[in-house]
Amino acid sequence: MMRGVAVRRERKLIIAALAGMTLLAGCDGSAGSQRHLGDTIRIGLNLESSGAHRSYGDAALKGAQTAVNMVNQAGGINGKQIEVVAVDNGSSPGRATALSTQLMTQNRALAVLGPITEPLFTTTTSIADKQQIVSVASLACGRDALMPTAEAVHEYAFR
Repeated sequence: MMRGVAVRRERKLIIAALAGMTLLAGCDGSAGSQRHLGDTIRIGLNLESSGAHRSYGDAALKGAQTAVNMVNQAGGINGKQIEVVAVDNGSSPGRATALSTQLMTQNRALAVLGPITEPLFTTTTSIADKQQIVSVASLACGRDALMPTAEAVHEYAFR
């Protein structure tokens, strides 16, 4: 029975990753500075690959890699191949924040998938807004992840 649950979870993550790639197909790099690197589109993965939320990060990485491979084998996005830069935030809020900044500034990611979990994702949403880089989390379901107050919304954060 556990195998069936794991397979369903992995399928859901693959579908979510494909949906994320579809979302990014509309990105032309005009937000923030130019993010395309020649014939590649760099996507950052800020994942919980160790620590308390390791199972989520491992599954998300497998799903994202599968989706990227499928998209690249089909010709990429508008002819551009996707390059993945994956980092392990160790399920740590401070590390997740630092790595989001690194992915968006030093690694020049067009978008960042993760952190996966809401407590970590909420530490990175203001960075996404400041850098004008799309940030997506699959498990950030609470209102605070996208709206820090009733009047404000994180324009670059999605779930």
